[in-house]
Amino acid sequence: MKTDGEESTTLVFASEGLNHGSMLSSILLARKLAGSPSGEYVFTGIDWGDEDGEPEREPKSQTLTMTVKEAKAATFAGKELEVRRIQGAKQDDPEKVDFVVGTDGRLVSFAPSITPLVFMAADLAGDATAAETVKPGTDSPLAAVALYLKVFTGTVPVTEMNKVMDWQAIHKEMSAADPNIAALGVDALRKILIAEFGKQVGAATAEQVDLLIPMLTVKEDADKATVTMPGRADSPFLLRKTATGWLITRFPR
Repeated sequence: MKTDGEESTTLVFASEGLNHGSMLSSILLARKLAGSPSGEYVFTGIDWGDEDGEPEREPKSQTLTMTVKEAKAATFAGKELEVRRIQGAKQDDPEKVDFVVGTDGRLVSFAPSITPLVFMAADLAGDATAAETVKPGTDSPLAAVALYLKVFTGTVPVTEMNKVMDWQAIHKEMSAADPNIAALGVDALRKILIAEFGKQVGAATAEQVDLLIPMLTVKEDADKATVTMPGRADSPFLLRKTATGWLITRFPR
């Protein structure tokens, strides 16, 4: 088969006693696959339904697909690394996880699709004290994104999203990709997204966000701007400058 125009291989592994659903298992698999040919690797196993903090449920069969991309050079925190991008997807689960792993098997970062953050290796993270100089708000593209990110730590109320989100633009951008969203009004979509963001409060700590903020790449061009998280160049924040300040017109997902 081919993946992104590249020759790749699909392999299936059976491991009846393993639970591939945990993040730790996925991270270990991603590290192991860093030295493998590009392609899809499908793992089957058992979800025992006994993870901490989850209600007990019956064990069930489980499939985890890991898609391995070709190795490429990338820069993280000013360091040039040779990395593989690997995406993990569980059967019947909308959540996906994007891993960036060095060709030597070292985990560089991972980013769950339901959480708009990138978790970095500690020695590649930024200086948390630098985030203290950024006041969340609409004064700059970075300030607007900082407010957005801090909502997920619980230190900023989720309703503050209304100050930095251009809901009209977000509705237009999302409608282009999904006719179901196009059928919704702007305010209906706003309420749905605010509710979804509320469910994700606590997904990151204040310290994690403070480490991430100095690593964001900001590019301004007149009244437009992009803010990119490390390893997420394909899905940046887009912003525009208005009379009331900078507003987010697209967010990573």
